Amino acid sequence: MPPGAGGEIQLTDGIARLLDEEKVVAYRFDGRRYDCGRKLGYLEATVDFGLKHPEVAEEFAVFLRERLEKQRR
Repeated sequence: MPPGAGGEIQLTDGIARLLDEEKVVAYRFDGRRYDCGRKLGYLEATVDFGLKHPEVAEEFAVFLRERLEKQRR
């Protein structure tokens, strides 16, 4: 794929091209969609999944609370 918007290779452009050659299957799901192509979307996904991860959720929540508290000062 040649670069598209913003000079980046776009997944949606690749899917559109693939549609010209073959059937494309999609899956509709319930839940949140993260746009990890945006810096904020990537950070939102990282925080949400970090807070759900069984190995790190508790410590990560403490880290976030402490960091927010420092930010407020």
